[in-house]
Parts: sequence; C-alpha cells; structure tokens
Amino acid sequence: MLASFKRACIDPVATDRAGAASDVTFQEFADRLQQRWGSTFQGAAILWRMWANEMVRSLSRSTWEVAIEQPPPGVVARLFRLAEASLEQQISGISRSANLALYCVNAAIAANNQLLQDWESFGARITENGKCLVARKDVIQSFIDDVLLPRDVADPMERMENIPDVDHV
Repeated sequence: MLASFKRACIDPVATDRAGAASDVTFQEFADRLQQRWGSTFQGAAILWRMWANEMVRSLSRSTWEVAIEQPPPGVVARLFRLAEASLEQQISGISRSANLALYCVNAAIAANNQLLQDWESFGARITENGKCLVARKDVIQSFIDDVLLPRDVADPMERMENIPDVDHV
C-alpha cells in the first residue's frame, strides 16, 4: 500500500537504475520552469537544469506544480539575468515610483508653504489683537481715572456736622 502510494505521488515517473529522477525528468522539469519563468529570467540551459535539480531532489512529485509557481531559490536566482521585457517593466515601475515620491514631496512642500503663510497671518492677527487689547486697557484705565475722586479733594462727609433730629424723636 505504501509502496504504491510512493510510486503514484512521491517518486519521479522516470528513474535511473539507482531510483533517482532520470535525466528526462530533470529536462521536463527544466522546460516547464523555463516556460513559466522565461519571460522574467534569462539564462543558459544549465541554469534551468540547476533550478530543476534543486526542486526535484528536495520535493516530492506531488508538490512540483506548486514549486514551479515559486520564484527560484536564492542560490540559483543570482545566476539568472532579468529578461529584457522584465527589465523594462522594472525600470518603468521604478520611474513611476520615483514620480509618485516626487509628487508626494511636492505636495508636502506646498502644504508646508501654506502652513508658513497661515503662521505669518496668525502672527499678524495676534499682533493686531495685542494692539486692540492695549487700546481697550487704555479706555478702561481712563474710565477708572474719571470715576475716582482726585486725591486732593476732601471728602465732604468728613466736614459735615451731625445735627440731632428733633422732629422725629
């Protein structure tokens, strides 16, 4: 039962005398990788076989389909070159990203300039408000000065004589 499961799901379809994946299996896997990733990566046939070898020897056959959809492992990826179309797409993407970043910075500069103008306007308003407060203080001080009796005027109540009330006794 286990042996039939291994043959059906895990072991490569074609094997050599030692039971390892055959050269045909590696070539088919490499062709499938190149078909899937050829528009993204460029490299010699041996690189595609190296990638296929990494996948076939470390994975069971049931996971090969998923492995084909994954980008190459780092040890192999650094040996490939980006395909011309992919390189143009990357440069275009970088250009769009740089333009977006420039737009964001320009918008932030404009917002900063607006804040600076607002700050100056608020400063002018605060200065004018301070002048109004000083004027109001002067008006109130003048009112207080007019209401208080001068200090050299004697209080008439102090000089009045207290006369007894004879009518209402």
